[in-house]
Amino acid sequence: MNGSIVMSTDNYHIVFLGAPQAGKSTLMAAWHHLARRVYGAQPDLDYEQTTEFINTYERWEKGNSFDPTLQGQHFSVRLSCRKRSRKFNLELSDFSGEDILKYVDNAASTETEERSNVDQRLKDVATQADWIIYACDPERLVHGSAEDQNNALHLAKLLPSAIGDERPSFRSITNGYFSRADLIDDDLLERANQIIHDSPDLEYLGEFHFGSATIKNLAETPDHNELQTFFNQVMTELLSGASSTLTHKLNYRKIF
Repeated sequence: MNGSIVMSTDNYHIVFLGAPQAGKSTLMAAWHHLARRVYGAQPDLDYEQTTEFINTYERWEKGNSFDPTLQGQHFSVRLSCRKRSRKFNLELSDFSGEDILKYVDNAASTETEERSNVDQRLKDVATQADWIIYACDPERLVHGSAEDQNNALHLAKLLPSAIGDERPSFRSITNGYFSRADLIDDDLLERANQIIHDSPDLEYLGEFHFGSATIKNLAETPDHNELQTFFNQVMTELLSGASSTLTHKLNYRKIF
């Protein structure tokens, strides 16, 4: 057969889920930053939502805080990446915590309701994701209001059934992550981890990773940052698994 072989570019999708103000958007901005550092990621500006997210990322990069994702919003960014001679596309997505909570409650309800556009989009994104990161603010989990604590645990408990993924692989592609670790002490982290482990039906989250998703911490300790380590673990596992989102996710292995 004449002619060169054309290799298709692999596509991967990571989704950040969690309760309101869990640090999902900040984590997504940091993940984008690390993808640029490690894989030379370039944003696909032909994708409208990429441009919207880049505005948020630029505020994060300057060390500024930004408002939580509003109910009804869906942030997504598409990146073209390279690992040595291998090219791949990486998409990152984030929904508001309010929309995620509403979605899992609707999914658990026995009443038949027409899905909202946000519900349907969230289900489509989550069920097709190659990796899911469940973000949780340990300060809110330990010292927050009863509503804060209930939201975090309730969401984590219903998440597997809510996205309709009962396959064993769901456990292999889902990680728990404690945000804002630079602002809390080890004792609080341990207490938050204990709350998670004492809660039924949350074994699938395994041992929570933690780190600081601020530009200051990533810049000052690039080789000794827990988030960098977590990023490397997830991306290595993701890229060493199936070649694209079209391949059955049972090929993925548990990393924690």
